[in-house]
Amino acid sequence: MPGKVGAHLLPGADPTMLGDVARLNAPVHWGHGIAMGALRDVFDVPGLSGPAASAAHFALVWGRGRRPVPSAGHRRRAVALER
Repeated sequence: MPGKVGAHLLPGADPTMLGDVARLNAPVHWGHGIAMGALRDVFDVPGLSGPAASAAHFALVWGRGRRPVPSAGHRRRAVALER
């Protein structure tokens, strides 16, 4: 999945080519993780720490992290739950 998002964002990369997706998968995954980890440290600047900083970080990462999926052409499938 990270490779497809990266291929959509980088000029010259084709998200339908497995080679481009595979080449970008690890760098995009690691880059996103490092950026989000650095963002967690930024919360210490205004004095937000501990559980409050963790909650804000969680909301930002998971709220923001949902957006690249539709931009990569993926749609969530509806799942019927049986009762």
